[in-house]
Amino acid sequence: MKSLAILGSTGSIGRQALAVAEREAARIRVVGLAAGRGLDDLCDQARRFHPRAVALEHAADPRNARDRLESACPEPRCSWAWGRR
Repeated sequence: MKSLAILGSTGSIGRQALAVAEREAARIRVVGLAAGRGLDDLCDQARRFHPRAVALEHAADPRNARDRLESACPEPRCSWAWGRR
């Protein structure tokens, strides 16, 4: 099985890549998602693909982003981050 991390997962190309990963779920595992913006979409993707890592660069409300990312990735094996590092 191939592991895939998608940078820009909420953009057009990222969404297309996730559609391919979903169709090829027996061969591709999404292990990471990252987005510049689009917290709602990123949380939906995290719930759907159960990645090991999720990151959001820009958050209008950092506390809300933290809570929502934590909720979308509640499993102990999933790490999440927001903001520039």
